Amino acid sequence: MDASFGPFQLKRQDRQLLGPDGPVDLSARAFDLLVALLDHPGEIVSKDELFVAVWPGVVVEENTLQVHISALRKALPDGMIATVHGRGYRYAGPEPERFDPATQVGNPHRGPLIVVLPFANLGGDPDQQYFSDGITQDITDRLTRFQVLSVIAVDSALAGQGPVPDVERIRAATDANFVISGSVRRSDSRIRISVRLTDAATRAAVWAEQYDRPLADIYDVQDEVADMVAATISQKLEIELASRTLRMPPSSLKSYDLMLRGVFHYLEATRDSNDKAIDCFERALAEDPNNFEALGFLGVSKCQRYEIDFDLEAVQQGLELIERQIKMDQADARPFVGYSIYCAFAPDAVLTHAAEQSRAAVEHALRLNPNDYYAIAQRAAVAIYEGEIDVAREWLAKLKKLTSHALPWVVHYHALIAFHEGRYREALPGLANADFAWQSMYQIACYGHLGEPEQAQAVVARFAAQGRVLDFHAAAVREAYSDAVLQQQLIDGVRLGLQ
Repeated sequence: MDASFGPFQLKRQDRQLLGPDGPVDLSARAFDLLVALLDHPGEIVSKDELFVAVWPGVVVEENTLQVHISALRKALPDGMIATVHGRGYRYAGPEPERFDPATQVGNPHRGPLIVVLPFANLGGDPDQQYFSDGITQDITDRLTRFQVLSVIAVDSALAGQGPVPDVERIRAATDANFVISGSVRRSDSRIRISVRLTDAATRAAVWAEQYDRPLADIYDVQDEVADMVAATISQKLEIELASRTLRMPPSSLKSYDLMLRGVFHYLEATRDSNDKAIDCFERALAEDPNNFEALGFLGVSKCQRYEIDFDLEAVQQGLELIERQIKMDQADARPFVGYSIYCAFAPDAVLTHAAEQSRAAVEHALRLNPNDYYAIAQRAAVAIYEGEIDVAREWLAKLKKLTSHALPWVVHYHALIAFHEGRYREALPGLANADFAWQSMYQIACYGHLGEPEQAQAVVARFAAQGRVLDFHAAAVREAYSDAVLQQQLIDGVRLGLQ
């Protein structure tokens, strides 16, 4: 929520502080410190709490905090930021007045809304579909980094049939201002990408381009497409482009190709596909140790072994990899999302502290990129664990507006909502992943509350037949709920199912 205090106005999603003379120049860390202090006006915020809020998952020295506090004090009137010696810091200025900006959940589009359609794979080889999907995703990700644009990735069903997208249908379904469509043709050493930007209101082509380049130039092509789309729209609508933060590209094309294959397998969300994803990411890093995106995906794939087999050692390994990625690129939202998802499952995690870390990490990710749908999905999950079911629904509704093809695990979040509202029968279909122990744990709890222990025990027997003997009760106790009632509901359900 945004806030005004004295002559200042803080705009969270725009990451901007406005003063009496216009925008105030603040570093990203100083801005985050101000947000953390304004969230607790008049209260002492300890140094440890500030480290968790501003540097989640990263070890920093205390003098780093002092440097950014000093910069924040220089930007604000004297006395607004008070030091409480030995304890922390306190916001001591005028009482902040909070208000809902136009960009709050339910009205997510802050600027022109762009729909990105899946790029067609013209190579004729279905085994290369992962590559065109990866190109589409990379261009989408680059566009979301322009804070003045709202970007939606949609599935091919919305586009209609045939090579020409049904722009009128897309506009009716999404209220899009612009549509991006294109195709990818790959050979052994070259790539041809055709891109078209269409005005959804007039159905006229605003801009079109074809890139025929060596495969090694793929990053330059993606950046050029994103820049041209954003610049063209900015000229048409007279909006100002925000500064962009680009990822460091892997130097090896083979590493990039392996990473795309790994992402494809990871999103399949099965036990076997997760193992294939880990293999791809490890090979990608062997080709290029500086491919930090592959490093992050390897981390979340390792962590996903906890969901598959409650593997605590794997989640520890995965979190270490994610933390390494965060240190390499602190401007990317995605690793903070991964940290938020899995930090609660670390072997040494204390549930209350882990829940705070999880929320801080995902909120930091949303400050970096408010349109990142991985972050939005995880924010919904955090709300569920905090017992804020209506808030979770709002975040999931926002996610649905941003992408029509849901992430594989979002169906589980809807099922969790049904579970905690006592709609156990309705929750079951969304938990039916036979490969994943985590979903099966909630299945068992549903059957327990429904008074069908034989169904719950059949789930356990299915794992046992694969040689997988799992402690579902211990896993239920480890779930990092802030709401003790919801935690007990899960524990009781598992107990009833397995008694």
